[in-house]
Amino acid sequence: MLVYSKRHKGVFMPRILLATDGSLHALNAVKYIGLMFKEKDVDILIIHVLPSLPPILTERRFEDRDFVNWQIDQKEKWIKKHEENANRILNEAKETLLRLGIKEEKIGTEVYFGRSTAARDLIFYFRGGAFDAAVLGRRGLSKIEELIMGSVSERIVHAGDIPPVWIVTGAVDSKKVLIPVDGSAHAERAVEHAGLMVAGIPDVSINLFHVLSEKYLEYGEDLGTEYWSTWTKERKKTIASFLDKAKEMLLSIGIPENAISTTFKEGGDTAKEILKAQKEGGYGTIVMGKRGLSGIKEFIGSVSKKVLTHVNNCAVWLVR
Repeated sequence: MLVYSKRHKGVFMPRILLATDGSLHALNAVKYIGLMFKEKDVDILIIHVLPSLPPILTERRFEDRDFVNWQIDQKEKWIKKHEENANRILNEAKETLLRLGIKEEKIGTEVYFGRSTAARDLIFYFRGGAFDAAVLGRRGLSKIEELIMGSVSERIVHAGDIPPVWIVTGAVDSKKVLIPVDGSAHAERAVEHAGLMVAGIPDVSINLFHVLSEKYLEYGEDLGTEYWSTWTKERKKTIASFLDKAKEMLLSIGIPENAISTTFKEGGDTAKEILKAQKEGGYGTIVMGKRGLSGIKEFIGSVSKKVLTHVNNCAVWLVR
């Protein structure tokens, strides 16, 4: 669900939550926001989640007064140390945004005291605020991690009832936006989200991208040439209609017509074709509807997972 709680002269002013832990991967996310939104009115809240207290500092031993006093002393030291580190991290992120051209009055910071794991704490915070997007940096995955997919960002991606999640992988230097679509309601929401978020940003271009994948084409061998030919024509007609509708939506939001293009590709694995298009086209952002269902039960959710796993130097926006 889109929030867009503020307007200025009829223009949406998105509210973005930017999570940082001070790592290089988080810095890439900060720089991405600076690249995309330095020329657009946007409210940014940078958050750093403190780790939860060590178990020994929360253990209850009321009968042991010396232990309780030690706990109180150590807890104060622990909180002070981590708060100082959090403020340093937040200030560095804020200074980076300022250097990139984001106005100071558009930037807020907050230290959030964690109660559980980093992923659960962030999900809890995302759900509690009126944000239009939650932004995270993610490091590249090793071959083993590709199979496990257990990082904080991956756990957040799979959480429900949260705003669109933007995962930034590597350094992004392009404002070009690729929106893979499959004709579903999820894809339509992805188009709307992308349009509203980037409207008014100079030098942004959007490509609406559809792949008639091999999973469709495999059915042709069993359905017969005549039936398959008719079905393919109808499918192309349906997608063409959706692309026209999506383009009209972007135009109505305020995206210039010369900044919108469409691509229809026949054949190939959907995820691989998206990754190929991103790399060859120099796209810095991919916007996908999460768990959009195509006509033959191919979930765009599985496609988005493959894209997120293998993409580099690109932000992936996942919209429910």
